[in-house]
Amino acid sequence: MVIDDRGAKLEVLPARRAAQQMASSGKQVVHSVFAASQSEPISPQQLGVVFNHAMQVQGYITGEIAFKMKGGAQATDRLDPTSYPGLAKLTNPNVYLVVARTPAEFIELVKRLQGRNDMEWVEPVVTYGALQR
Repeated sequence: MVIDDRGAKLEVLPARRAAQQMASSGKQVVHSVFAASQSEPISPQQLGVVFNHAMQVQGYITGEIAFKMKGGAQATDRLDPTSYPGLAKLTNPNVYLVVARTPAEFIELVKRLQGRNDMEWVEPVVTYGALQR
């Protein structure tokens, strides 16, 4: 399951989740990755796992996808909130956020938003950090 993230291949690993915690030093957040059902939800507490092929690193997703519409259009006027879960205005001017609940929904929402001709940009929100060894 691969999506385009600003020209880089971002592979979503649907059967993996991650939890973040402070390292024993207390100075760094580390992630522990574990197997999960593909239908298990992703959230800030149970992160989805991705692999960025351009950077050759593993990353983590909460399901958030940020986007900006072209020409000052308001997403709240053009997008059906039932089809775009968690639709909310993030910042001015016209930067919005949707929140996918599963890896499959994350991929579907990114592709649907990227396929619209009224989007200036679409960015899956991915964080990168150390893996607990």
